[in-house]
Amino acid sequence: MKRKKAFMASFTSEKLCCHLCSYSSNRHGDLARHLTTHAGENPFACPCCSYCATTKENLISHLCRHTGERPYACPYCSYTAVQSSTIKAHVRMHQGEKPYKCSFCPYRAASNSTLTKHLVKHN
Repeated sequence: MKRKKAFMASFTSEKLCCHLCSYSSNRHGDLARHLTTHAGENPFACPCCSYCATTKENLISHLCRHTGERPYACPYCSYTAVQSSTIKAHVRMHQGEKPYKCSFCPYRAASNSTLTKHLVKHN
């Protein structure tokens, strides 16, 4: 119960905005972590190579490259992924969800990266 209260207390009703880009959050900790990406701080060092990450989560994902571990599995097929965001986009493909809409034509995509590739056609 204490953890939940502490977690809920970390939220603010106001939107906290990065002064260097369009990022915003309603949590002070998330904004502070985001700001390290602009500061060039990479405090999380890989023990296997020279890679350094801005967040612990990014380092954990990177370590999977060394171990070959792919902890996220698709419930529809044998596909596995290193990051949860990758598996979420993959599952949307199976479910037919296409939440990313092109602002120039009716095209819709299951992932932001697929939409970005599509947008090249409009340039």
